[in-house]
Amino acid sequence: MVAKIVQGRGFRGVVNYVLDKTKAQLLYAEGVRLKDKDSIIHSFITQNQMNPKIVKPVAHISLDFSMQDKERLTDKAMVGIALEYMQKTGYNINGVACKLHVHQKKKQLQISL
Repeated sequence: MVAKIVQGRGFRGVVNYVLDKTKAQLLYAEGVRLKDKDSIIHSFITQNQMNPKIVKPVAHISLDFSMQDKERLTDKAMVGIALEYMQKTGYNINGVACKLHVHQKKKQLQISL
């Protein structure tokens, strides 16, 4: 597994990027309203307003799995890996959305915090 982390400032950009992918599947969400993309964005913004000291509140983490593991990685297993990854790296999961898509025949889990 390879992780790529990008920090940013705008929730709208990351939510649109993650959820606009074709054949994307939202696997897990916690602390965000899921009515539509705008409600997800608003949930993240509202949480950020509780701690305005954070300059770059957006984290987008892409976990890329080996093609050899594609068949063994169930949705439940990948969510478990994502939650364990966030806990061990110190990310607060008050608001999180995990989305799966297949990129170049390998599974990629994208986490928006």
